[in-house]
Amino acid sequence: MIAGRAAGFAWTLLLIATLGLGDYGIYATACAFAAIIAAPLENVFVVRSVRVGQHDYEHERSTRLLIGVLLVVVGVVLFPAILVLGFALIVAGCEMAFNAYKSLPLRNGQPVVVMRLDALRQFASIALAALYLVLAGSGASLPVALAIYLAPYAVVLVLSTIRARGTMPGLPGGLRENLLLLGDAFITSLYLQGDIVLLGLLASDEAVGAYSVASQIALALSTLGQLYAQGFHVSLRQSGGDPAAGPRPRFVVGLAGFFTVGTVAVAAVLLITGWQSGIGAVLLVMSLFAGLRTIDNAWTTVLYTQHRDAGRIANAGIALAIKGAGILLLVAVLGWPGAIGAAIAAVTAEVFVCIQYTRLVHRALPPAQVARLDVAEGLR
Repeated sequence: MIAGRAAGFAWTLLLIATLGLGDYGIYATACAFAAIIAAPLENVFVVRSVRVGQHDYEHERSTRLLIGVLLVVVGVVLFPAILVLGFALIVAGCEMAFNAYKSLPLRNGQPVVVMRLDALRQFASIALAALYLVLAGSGASLPVALAIYLAPYAVVLVLSTIRARGTMPGLPGGLRENLLLLGDAFITSLYLQGDIVLLGLLASDEAVGAYSVASQIALALSTLGQLYAQGFHVSLRQSGGDPAAGPRPRFVVGLAGFFTVGTVAVAAVLLITGWQSGIGAVLLVMSLFAGLRTIDNAWTTVLYTQHRDAGRIANAGIALAIKGAGILLLVAVLGWPGAIGAAIAAVTAEVFVCIQYTRLVHRALPPAQVARLDVAEGLR
């Protein structure tokens, strides 16, 4: 996990050093679009893959792969003409296919396997694209670098197809559940990536690049809270979502504190050395986001198994409004520096999410789930 994140950070630095912060801003915008496209389509599969029985899971996995392949085909057609949209569609589709492949170990409570697969794909993409940037020198271009970066996904598509072969696609869940989870993912993707797109409309590519680097560092660190919580998938599912069977609160808070301090340290290095001090200033603000998001990612995993989708989505929607309004107020109305204004808005919204998710996770379970807990306890 750490090696993969380090490689991703090195790739960011290499892009900025060779192509400039502006081109990195374009790349970051395309990645944000990819997340916004994929998340609404993926979320129902993400949530149900840890909820449903084996038969439904396998058929839904095939559907997940099929949707991913269709996105890739459309993206390949558009890539030469509309770089940002084409790249976004290809990444969204390839990640859906990859997530279909990774869903089995994730379902079985093996996040380490998922981390290794992610790191392997990431290393392959970065190594090939970095080799091109170094060899091409001043003649390097963003479209060619991105095309080379995407090449290892071909292996992903083959492996995902092999794993899902022999199983017909199946529709996931009912209409109400699908609409609820679709809305959930759309809100979440806009919450985590829409700020980059909005900032791109209000500020320069350089401001987008600086904010994107800082936010992605913070998000990368915070995902460890989610990965820690994913190790409790089986126990949470068997207990009906009892928080006592999930991640330990003290450990989650400890992780959050550690990542906050770590982010501050990175920001301090950038500010003291004077290299990309603008990113350092934004990262200093985003250090609070890294800690808060670590806690929220852990609680989100518990809320999935508790089937508390409505409350989780409602709070995420309010947080999205807080962040969007904050960016518009600070950047568009008050004229603050774009990256700093977006960072302050992000932290403010995450404080709200952390408070609400913590309350929701530890609220009394519905009667049906309490009965299930009693049965499970009797079997012990």
